[in-house]
Amino acid sequence: MGLWNSVSSLNILIGISLLVLTSEAFSPCSTSSKLRYDWGMYVSQDGETFTHAYDITILTNELAGFKLDTFPSLTYFCYSKSGSYYAFRSELTKLFDVYNVYVYICWYFKKVSTSVYNIEEMTEPVVVGADDHAKAYLESDEEPSRSDICVKKYSSKVGLTAPYKQIRKITVPMWGKK
Repeated sequence: MGLWNSVSSLNILIGISLLVLTSEAFSPCSTSSKLRYDWGMYVSQDGETFTHAYDITILTNELAGFKLDTFPSLTYFCYSKSGSYYAFRSELTKLFDVYNVYVYICWYFKKVSTSVYNIEEMTEPVVVGADDHAKAYLESDEEPSRSDICVKKYSSKVGLTAPYKQIRKITVPMWGKK
């Protein structure tokens, strides 16, 4: 009886340890408080003339309103953070109405002013020449690391590359717009 209780206690301890390790591995990161606002997303091909595309909202660990051609209305969650690099993971969604996938994006935020940030997309394009940069992983796949998602590295020598994205703080609350 004593050995059975010890083995049973050990199994419970291992199970709890795995639960704690798993919880830590998948806990969301938090965005910088300087980024937690409503923003206008602007795009440019030349890096000088920007056009408003749509609005996004960045919360403590959530990115709402970001649009990819294939997935125009997903909500993303802060997945991993390192300095100015942020990897975001979408809610679970369907790809081609068949596959359950998570969509990942990675952005490098380069501060221009307190109300403007340039964004460098650090994930590879969906296909060569595409403006959308993202990776999709099947729900059953192993969780990717930040380096799997953020494959490009920002270089101040090279600077930002096309297509250019910029966010500008919205000074009028979105709920006040008509």
